[in-house]
Amino acid sequence: MAVLDYVRVNRKFTHVCCRSIVILLLLLPYIQLSNVRAQGFNEKAVADFYKGKTVTLTVGFDPGGGYDIAARIVAKHLGKHIPGNPNIIVSNRPGGGSLVAANLVYTTLAQDGTQVVDFHPQMLLQQAQGREGIKFDGLKYHWLASLNAGSTSCAVHVETGVNHLDQIKGAVGKVVTMGVEAPGSGITDGTAVIRAALGLKFRMIYGYNGQRPIVNAVLSREVDGICSSWDSFTSTLKNLFEPKQLVRMLVINEPEVPKHPWLKDAVAAQAAAPDDTTRRLLRVVDGPRAISYPFAVGPKVPRERVLALQEGFEKMLKDQTFISDYEKTGRSYEPKNWKEVTEVVHDLLTMDDKTKKALEEALKRKEAP
Repeated sequence: MAVLDYVRVNRKFTHVCCRSIVILLLLLPYIQLSNVRAQGFNEKAVADFYKGKTVTLTVGFDPGGGYDIAARIVAKHLGKHIPGNPNIIVSNRPGGGSLVAANLVYTTLAQDGTQVVDFHPQMLLQQAQGREGIKFDGLKYHWLASLNAGSTSCAVHVETGVNHLDQIKGAVGKVVTMGVEAPGSGITDGTAVIRAALGLKFRMIYGYNGQRPIVNAVLSREVDGICSSWDSFTSTLKNLFEPKQLVRMLVINEPEVPKHPWLKDAVAAQAAAPDDTTRRLLRVVDGPRAISYPFAVGPKVPRERVLALQEGFEKMLKDQTFISDYEKTGRSYEPKNWKEVTEVVHDLLTMDDKTKKALEEALKRKEAP
């Protein structure tokens, strides 16, 4: 009886201790890596390994796209920032929205620091949803850096007469058609979650093959609008605003609306969310956009080489010649180092059950609002 009384009295203490142990175990790989980092790495040993070798950046998309272009700029500049100055090349392994590349580098290619992957971070959200065919674990990848960040933003054609988000909410709100791809893409998932989170009258028209076909459908008035990354609107989609404004921005998935003339009528989705769970849902769905163009190496790569690659990427991200070349692509430059990317990935893949359930419900394929 005395033992039972002790357990009963100390149940809360036991629960806290157990929870602390679980959290510690989850963070242990990062703690260990940080300890190694504090001790530095043997630069000569790393240089001896990389000297005369070729490092391959495996890109999950065809040549000529955004991920390929970003990887080729990295390949041009990264070698000089790694001990031993290895040659850097790009290998394109498209398929499954970059799933082929993500699986390949994790399971098959050499785990010695000569194979780096650049895949779409939307694959991480699909891992969180338990998608079939995923053979990697984002929590075990060693993250090196990402080059950009974005937020889902939604716009409708000015001819719809919709000037504010309030016009497409509630029982009497106007229904607008939004072009989307297949379920699982950033455009589709972002549209679906913003619709669910804010109760918007979006009728989702599925089946478009990429951002540009959706934009063309908006311009031809086949559909009313599109949700894409704010970074895309300010770069590749500038023609929607200049020289003549053809669409109106209604919402951006941020805690507050950035200061920009195209956003003067827009609403900040996270500020408009009705509760904390919904805000968490909005943050989760845009987690992949927060680490656009990410780079990683497999889980079995020796730690010294991981550290050398992470340090090399950090130096490259500050290299003005690299920044200049990257900005020539028209994309904004909002890089994250390995630690910042790791935190985003960890947050995305350890979401609580309540948020996961809300995400599953929001992403169920349905056209009607």
